[in-house]
Amino acid sequence: MTGTMKRLLVSEEGQGMTEYALIMACVVLLVIITLSQISGPINNLLAKVIDAFSAQSGADGIQQLAPAGNWDQGPAVFMT
Repeated sequence: MTGTMKRLLVSEEGQGMTEYALIMACVVLLVIITLSQISGPINNLLAKVIDAFSAQSGADGIQQLAPAGNWDQGPAVFMT
């Protein structure tokens, strides 16, 4: 019985997986903290990009690139 207890206390079989889980938890925590800190500047940058495209495409910000087609007739219109 004493030999079994000693073997269990010195066994390092699960140590690698535990260390891996702790490292992954730290990495996830760092990613969450970093993303929460840079989300404001990213949102501002994207808003500037959207404003720049809106200014180029017109007052309403929508530029029609191609005609929509006749959707009332279904997919048969597109088959030739």
